[in-house]
Amino acid sequence: MGLGAAEKTFQSYRLVVRGKGGHSSIPPTDSDPVLTLARALVKVGELRFPPHVIPATREDLAADAKLEAPPVSEAEARVAATGRVTADDERVLSKDRVVNAHLRTTCVTTELKGAPQDNVLPTTAEATVNCRIMPDETREQTIAALEHVINDKAVEVTPTEEFGFGPYSPVGPELGAALHKVAGELWPGVPVVSTMGTGATDSRHLRAIGINSYGVGVSPISKAEAIAGHAAHGPDERRPTKWLDEGAQYLRNLVYEIAK
Repeated sequence: MGLGAAEKTFQSYRLVVRGKGGHSSIPPTDSDPVLTLARALVKVGELRFPPHVIPATREDLAADAKLEAPPVSEAEARVAATGRVTADDERVLSKDRVVNAHLRTTCVTTELKGAPQDNVLPTTAEATVNCRIMPDETREQTIAALEHVINDKAVEVTPTEEFGFGPYSPVGPELGAALHKVAGELWPGVPVVSTMGTGATDSRHLRAIGINSYGVGVSPISKAEAIAGHAAHGPDERRPTKWLDEGAQYLRNLVYEIAK
């Protein structure tokens, strides 16, 4: 079972390129906002933020290494043991979508906007780039990295609304003992590890004012299912109904155990 002791910061950035507009029968010969934006998005898509390991991710990698096959398992074990990501291990782990998201800040294009109809040149070409920022990095560092890699003054990069930030919540001995006890009673032998959520939850608002907050999964899911689109926001966000009763019991027992 996973205990979400940390989570990434959710922040979107809007990329805008402006043009003169007009009719598509007379295309521009000087500057094309769509082409300029497309070039910028290719650079964003190829951007790789430096990989590094936080405590929650380190424990998660150690547990995942026991389930994977080489060379991924070997790379995960080395990173978990040393807390460092070598160039060789980076080449292996960056190919795994789930592990890659746990090792670095990521930015990906999610929305595109252009002309209102097919025979009109756009006066603005716009894209939304969604970033998931590591807990020990900042939104300011991220936008600076985007501007640096795009390196084009014609592309305006501005943050969208601020969603908030929540720091890492340490896992104390009492909480750890409660988790192991309750999980062990319901599912003997199942390991309990700290993890980092690659998304952002409402707990960020509590963390921001000094209240430690944690995410607890109540329905197991494999990495293969997540990659196939069965995790949060996937095209088929399914969960087996057989886990409803046990998941509710686990959450109830855990709350009672912590409240003692």
